[in-house]
Amino acid sequence: MRQVSDYELLTAMAGAMYDPVRAVHNVMKQRETIQQEALQRRFEVNRMKAEARHAQQMAEYHRRVHEQATSAVRAVRSDMRPVLIEALTHGWTASITGSGHVKLTHPVHGIVFTSCTTGDVRTVRNLRRQLRRAESGFVPPHHHKKVISS
Repeated sequence: MRQVSDYELLTAMAGAMYDPVRAVHNVMKQRETIQQEALQRRFEVNRMKAEARHAQQMAEYHRRVHEQATSAVRAVRSDMRPVLIEALTHGWTASITGSGHVKLTHPVHGIVFTSCTTGDVRTVRNLRRQLRRAESGFVPPHHHKKVISS
């Protein structure tokens, strides 16, 4: 059996305690972890900033929609106001067109136009009917010739 010198014993012990390759690997791993954490923090900060911007934009959008709806409600005659307010509570937005008509818009149901001044009693009933049909998905039939495909 071969005798181990003190030098070999000390280098073997030191090597077991301090491996330069493993030490470099650990430092690189720590650096990578720190970079990932910093990247994650930056991502979270950017996400929170984006959410704040979105909330601010939505508040501005709702303020503009409210102003348009308020002006539209004020512009119509008193017998049309309850119908218009009911439409607004069901998700419709109201605006006044350049020709003085009310444009009711819904993101799902589409667009309905009506006049601001009711000429007769049927205008209110027609508006209710148009809104009901738009919300039910009713599509009026087309009155044109059928195209026969071959």
